[in-house]
Amino acid sequence: MERILKPGGRLIIQEVNASLTMRIVLRLMRHEGYSYEPDVFDPDAICNMPGDPWSANCAIPNLLFDDRKNFEKQLPSWRMIHSSFREFFGMLNSGGVIAKTFCIPLPAWLLHVIHGVDTTLATLFPKLFAMQRQIVLEKRRIGILPAAATSEPKADKLAADRSQSWRRAA
Repeated sequence: MERILKPGGRLIIQEVNASLTMRIVLRLMRHEGYSYEPDVFDPDAICNMPGDPWSANCAIPNLLFDDRKNFEKQLPSWRMIHSSFREFFGMLNSGGVIAKTFCIPLPAWLLHVIHGVDTTLATLFPKLFAMQRQIVLEKRRIGILPAAATSEPKADKLAADRSQSWRRAA
């Protein structure tokens, strides 16, 4: 995105939020893992499960976006202009995207009620209930390459990242 998006351009991101309930669901579903250990701002860090290039780390959005000041310090050419939390009951009943799960078809009026409850729970208690987050980034008019983008690969760091702990049910 750094080289493609024009200054002033915006990037809209809808991503998972590793709240307590999301982590519980991930463990129960045994679908994807999460780890808060990798340094997501290190271009050489391995952020998914070592040895499985198709694995996901559902904590990456939290590691990137929970600390707005750190995000903008690490990636100075981007400014976070919007951050909000979404979804709880609605996501649990969505049926999934890749891992197809059971869902209950609901009438539109009930979906509106659930949306209101979800918005309230996710806004007031995001660390507990919010299963999705919405981020809008704007490319600054004066683009600055982040310092991390110019670093050389570090063999010691790669070896350490491969041995990091993961939370995923077997």
